[in-house]
Amino acid sequence: MHLKELGDYRLFKVLDVLDYARIFVCENSKGEYLLFAEIETNDLFEKWVAVSVDEDILYGLFSNKLSVQKAFDNGDKTKYYIITHDFESDTFDYCVESSMPANVISKEEFFVGVDEDEENEKLALSALEAFRQSDAPLLDIRFNPYTPNHSLSAEFLSCVLDGVNKIFRRITKYKNGCLNVMTISGSFLLRFSSSLPDEVSGNNASGNAFKTISKILSASSVEDISEVFAENPEILSPSKELVSNLAKRKRRYDVIYADAKTKRPIVRNVAPDKVAALNDQLKELYVSDEDFDEFEGVLEGYDVVRRTFSVTSKNG
Repeated sequence: MHLKELGDYRLFKVLDVLDYARIFVCENSKGEYLLFAEIETNDLFEKWVAVSVDEDILYGLFSNKLSVQKAFDNGDKTKYYIITHDFESDTFDYCVESSMPANVISKEEFFVGVDEDEENEKLALSALEAFRQSDAPLLDIRFNPYTPNHSLSAEFLSCVLDGVNKIFRRITKYKNGCLNVMTISGSFLLRFSSSLPDEVSGNNASGNAFKTISKILSASSVEDISEVFAENPEILSPSKELVSNLAKRKRRYDVIYADAKTKRPIVRNVAPDKVAALNDQLKELYVSDEDFDEFEGVLEGYDVVRRTFSVTSKNG
């Protein structure tokens, strides 16, 4: 629909249907959203009330955390657009009201989203089933949750893939070409796996790399992951870069990790404000790579691929 001064809007997602869409969301080319509710319809025209909403409000609606009533009355709303579609001329016109029209939606709260616990259960089962089929650790990152948006910009996707790949390689010491990624249905879900068998259950195994990346992406604060960087200072720089790109684009995402020790994968839902806070803390974090531990033992071998030593200590 073309709305003068507001721009061109297209249907983004239908939230409630009774014969036809009664409550729905539209988006314009600038990524701005309007939430609609039907006021009246007859043979001559249809009329709605619409209000601007941001991605946080939409996420609350889509994940069943926010009722329709609160979405229309969330914050200091001063503009309610009363939009009329004339059938004969097929044109759209609107006026602006300072309050929500009465008797448009019921006073009793109702929800139109998907239950987040049920959605998380589906994600966990999907990851667990994929692990059982491949018998190899995996890492899932889902963007655009609860939306019909099945794409990411090429630039953003490149940043995510490059960041995960750098951290993975610096932990495992593997060369290029060992990390695989595929897309899975469900908004935009990236599934990472290693092409090499996970024969070594150590700090440089691919499973540990995925687990570490999962911790970084879902951390609430630097304190949660400071030990990770102390153990492997090389991953601090790519971790800062990855979190910075996520924070810059204010992306909401889910992280799921599955391996042999995981009876049921945990789905971590990460909000943009959480990523922004972690990014600010990471900017101030510096880890010295000069630290070392000293012990006595016998050098048994050196792995030229992973660049690791095998040592038998004095106590065996």
